[in-house]
Amino acid sequence: MGCLTGLAILMFNFVSSFEIFGKWPTKVPVQYLWETIDYFKSNAPTTDKQEPFVLDIQLLLADTQAETLLQSIAENEQFFYEVEAPLSMFLDTSFLEKNLTKDTYLDTEDVAIIDGDGHLVLSLQKETYEAFGLEGKAATFTGNGRRYIITIDVSAPTFRPGNKTFDRTKWCLDNNLSRSFKMVMTRVDTNTGASLDVLLSNVQHSKKPVSWASSKMDGIRLPNFETLKLPEGATPNNRWKDEALEAYEWLGMATLGSQRLSVNDKPDPFLSVYSCPEPYTTGSVTSLRSAGLVTPQYIENLLITLRKEIKAKQCWGALTVWGYRDSPIAWRGREHGFLTSGENDYTILLLREEKDASEQRAVCYQALGVYDTFMDPALEPYKLQGVPDSAYYIPNFISAAEEEYLISKVQTAPAPKWVTLKARRLQNWGGTPKVEDGKMLQEPIPTWLKEPVFKKLQNIGIGFGDSPSTEPNHILVNEYLPGQGIMPHQDGPLYNPIVATVTLNSHSILNFYPHGVDKATSEPEFSVLLEPRSLFVQTGQLYKTYLHGIAEVTEDDLAERPPINYHPIPTGTLLPRQTRISLTYRQVKRAIKNPFAKTLFKH
Repeated sequence: MGCLTGLAILMFNFVSSFEIFGKWPTKVPVQYLWETIDYFKSNAPTTDKQEPFVLDIQLLLADTQAETLLQSIAENEQFFYEVEAPLSMFLDTSFLEKNLTKDTYLDTEDVAIIDGDGHLVLSLQKETYEAFGLEGKAATFTGNGRRYIITIDVSAPTFRPGNKTFDRTKWCLDNNLSRSFKMVMTRVDTNTGASLDVLLSNVQHSKKPVSWASSKMDGIRLPNFETLKLPEGATPNNRWKDEALEAYEWLGMATLGSQRLSVNDKPDPFLSVYSCPEPYTTGSVTSLRSAGLVTPQYIENLLITLRKEIKAKQCWGALTVWGYRDSPIAWRGREHGFLTSGENDYTILLLREEKDASEQRAVCYQALGVYDTFMDPALEPYKLQGVPDSAYYIPNFISAAEEEYLISKVQTAPAPKWVTLKARRLQNWGGTPKVEDGKMLQEPIPTWLKEPVFKKLQNIGIGFGDSPSTEPNHILVNEYLPGQGIMPHQDGPLYNPIVATVTLNSHSILNFYPHGVDKATSEPEFSVLLEPRSLFVQTGQLYKTYLHGIAEVTEDDLAERPPINYHPIPTGTLLPRQTRISLTYRQVKRAIKNPFAKTLFKH
């Protein structure tokens, strides 16, 4: 049986890549990143959906020379190719047959990505897209249609010369996007992780080795990270998370070779108040760092070797992976934007274990920029299928007791908080956004609106902002009587492109319409059933390119037009509406802190 092989390609202008392993249940805000921390025990901690294209790797080991790792790296030579060729090369069927099979990944940069399943994805600027000649969709993070995404399945059995789509695509590439692109590509045996030659002909290319450099820091404050080991059956609490963040900070300073770690360093407290996590000893740390395109299989092999090394040497070790910052694709294949930094990184801190231990305890950190449609893997079971990215529906998100508590607080709110409109009444909490300039003077949000919803949102990995806080800063409370609704609309650019809605007391049907339709007469493209106590989250393309509204009816016939999340309901398919209260959580982009603000309504 022949081995499976995979081809990975990066095309320059913007580079690429990203997906990642593991379970990430808790997001912790750190400056302009979302940091996710997880603690796990496993017989063999491995990656789940790791980043397909990696820019840089670093291995850190405490008090060891890392001879085994260095030998393993030398024995398992990795290489990649620098290539200059037109994109039409990927429509050469002989190229695909020689280099690409299923179960692999391929990613690119500013203009294109091809994955291991044979999907060619073009990320084009507006001017290129308009001249290119194939239909795509607007990119999520550029706004105002400045970039478009086109996806083509070049591995489809019917995608061959003579097929209309093939011929059209080839003509567009040959005539409208014929210039050559600089690329980085690698081919890998997906069973062993070994690098294989990319079979190229008639294109300019050069073969490059993945290079490694080693260094050592002596006489430093070296923590043992023993406090991160949890007792059997214990779960991480806030104190543990603080200690995990302190450990992450130390690993970052070790990566930089910071003088602050030296036992002889005594900086002016005005310049630095950093202190090493305790307990610590005086010791050394060895660093190994790579340069060049590597594959997930290679990283998984490194992780296995690292585990063996730290078990033999009775020390801790850390694996850090940096991805390409300006990739159009990020974690789990989701769309990614750069903004100011484009983080796509992860670290696995393997804790010291006894030689006879059967399990490996580790702390996993994940970092990503705010311009990323990635959601926590814990949300994957709740993702709605058959709709544009991305929508999530979680039934029974809050308990009946929590629902009753929230309803009582809404109904007893001071009369000045209520604003009565033609078809509903509402309350604004956190401030009132101004449509004219998009600004909002912030006001404190009462505790009853934060608890328990804020914590529940954070626990499933939903963050809202491009600020150090991932919490929402604005909550809209709507009250709909039977027969009331809201015209199709879009929340718009005042908010970051994510909205979470909790439904109380009664169900409703949320209808979605593409832009450009007649709001008064058009049928919805699809609908979502919102049940009492449920959470509905919309973000990405769904937030930016669709209108949503609620019909003014007194009952909903689920059999006549089934919602996409329809399921049998004991009371039947004809659901009469009662008074519904919705809590809509968002983050206003241009929120201004008000130093004189007071919580006037602390009911």
